[in-house]
Amino acid sequence: MVIGAGAAGLSTALCAAQLGAGSVTVIDKSYAGEGSSGLSAGVFNRQTFDGIDLEMRRFSLNVFDEMESAGLLTLYRTGYIRVARTPEQFERIQSTVARISDGTSVSVTAEQIAEMMPGIRTDDITGGMYGPFDGHLDGPGLCAAYLAAGKERGVVYRPRCEVLEADTSGAAITLKTTQGDIEADVVVNAAGSWLGHVSSLLGTNATTHNQRHQIAQVQVPSLAGRDVPMIQMYFPGSGDAGVYIRPEGEPGNFIAGAHTYELLEESVDADRYRRGVDDAFLESLAEGLMDRFPGWEDASLNGGWSGLYPNSLDGDFLVGPQRSDPRVVVVGGLGGMGLTVSAAVGRLGAEWAVHGEARTFAFADTLLPDRPSAIAADA
Repeated sequence: MVIGAGAAGLSTALCAAQLGAGSVTVIDKSYAGEGSSGLSAGVFNRQTFDGIDLEMRRFSLNVFDEMESAGLLTLYRTGYIRVARTPEQFERIQSTVARISDGTSVSVTAEQIAEMMPGIRTDDITGGMYGPFDGHLDGPGLCAAYLAAGKERGVVYRPRCEVLEADTSGAAITLKTTQGDIEADVVVNAAGSWLGHVSSLLGTNATTHNQRHQIAQVQVPSLAGRDVPMIQMYFPGSGDAGVYIRPEGEPGNFIAGAHTYELLEESVDADRYRRGVDDAFLESLAEGLMDRFPGWEDASLNGGWSGLYPNSLDGDFLVGPQRSDPRVVVVGGLGGMGLTVSAAVGRLGAEWAVHGEARTFAFADTLLPDRPSAIAADA
């Protein structure tokens, strides 16, 4: 039983079926892809410095390629540039690119960035990490692809099925839902921003720190005839957020926002947060874009939306069985990277659920949800 029909939950269900699980059901309080997966910027990329993160991204992108070849998914490979603004950051990029050496990420100079992105100011840019094969996808489309592939293998999907209570006293776990009681030998908590709530119903201690992130639509008519890559100004470990902007649809159309891995704001309730965008955000974003792209004199902002990053408390993913009840497997805490790593965490979560052990990734134990740094102090 998988609770949560986002990309991670649906991927876990598909992988569980592929691994030979007798029956797999996915339930969701709403519909597939309506949470963070459907409200994200949809970015997929390999421009990271953490070895575990990179391995999971590579695994997932291989699955995305297979889905695209099967006609289940469309990938928009517009390119992705992570920008460095200090010599130390660019040195980190160069050493990482040298270690990877497979062509999926290359280092680029400020001059090359200016050639690829007309109108950008580069006087404070020392270089960048460019992924020519990376870009974006449609979050709901990825969820639909996982669901379609899962259904072909017998996965049952039950939308509008909310868990109200859970009885864990028997040999099987009984979920009391809005569609009646459901029994399961193993329950995967892939509830995204509701992971902590579902965990409390199951009597376990997993939790997330939900951060609201806003996205705005941007039009730059002067770029209507030009294909450009995504620009990411956030650099991991910088301690602040950075502006990003990526193509959306026809040339000249973009979406933009502020990205970070850091927990910079208070956690918000997944059922009680503002879905629109704030005037203060739009003003701040406009100032940031004008400063970074002074050549975009015809740029305009036209509204947007908000979604949540369900982060773990220590910034690493939560994947694996709960120590207090190994029948409960957690797949979550993915922050703003859920789509990018969904295939990998789905595989890992399914291995724990079906085999009771991790078989694909050697680092699996570092992501177990009961590690002290991921547990709330008052848990």
